Amino acid sequence: MEEDEFTAHYFLEGRRFAVAHIPLAGTAAVLRGFARVLSMGFTRLEDLRELEARVRELAESEERYHSLRFIRKDGEERWAEIYAVRISYDGRPAVLGNFIDITERRRLEKEREQLRERLEQSEKLASIGELVAGVAHELNNPLTTVVGFADLTMRRTSDEGLRSQLRYILQEAQRAARIVQNLLTFARKQSLEQRVLNLKELLDGVLELRSYELRTANIEVVRLYAPEPVFVSGDLVQLQQVFINIIANAEQAMYEAHGGGKLTVQIKVQGEKALVHIQDDGPGIPMEVQKKIFDPFFTT
Repeated sequence: MEEDEFTAHYFLEGRRFAVAHIPLAGTAAVLRGFARVLSMGFTRLEDLRELEARVRELAESEERYHSLRFIRKDGEERWAEIYAVRISYDGRPAVLGNFIDITERRRLEKEREQLRERLEQSEKLASIGELVAGVAHELNNPLTTVVGFADLTMRRTSDEGLRSQLRYILQEAQRAARIVQNLLTFARKQSLEQRVLNLKELLDGVLELRSYELRTANIEVVRLYAPEPVFVSGDLVQLQQVFINIIANAEQAMYEAHGGGKLTVQIKVQGEKALVHIQDDGPGIPMEVQKKIFDPFFTT
């Protein structure tokens, strides 16, 4: 079969749709003709082999339905949907095929699948938030009792050694209570609440929330804060989540790479802007991961 025997018709309001009469022996013409139908060129050998294999399958069955990928000469990836049946054309075996460019449809399907996965992840996070809130509430009551009795006993005794020990118990219990409060704030469902925040207090709270994990991972925390208080406008919970994620990732990377490390948290002021610089001495983020770090719910 000569290449000009490949017939194609375009319609359906801009959608690429082709009806082709192809003698079964004309595999080479099939490849050239399909490429011309969607203005595609082949740059990948596996694409040629895939299409040739599909054409050969057509010769062995009554009807076939396939989705095929093409790489255009300019590097663009396109997808086509082919539905074909064996026929007799001018007394010779042939294939009648419908050929539709479904690139946009596949893109929308992929986006829909990503949205579904994000919804599932959101539901999981909501469940985790409820669990954390419940645990935090359960811890709050005994901590309140510990703080109360430690304070009361310290007031009633004159033994300085005992008072020092009670003071330490009180200090640690209050720290645990603050961590519980941070957990409650972090887990609580609430709408975006824009307000003025002290950046130093915000970061100290996050570091306190991660203090146990940082300590057990042998990570030294270095704070380099601006001498004056730095205030920003934002949502407390959202900013907490951002900093917790960054610090947790740095902590995990350093521990897995070196069994510990140094985490530096710095606050700078540049004109009317506040800059938070978080640095670790881990292995760094691979290039393929860097492209996705701002995708919602992306994780490694």
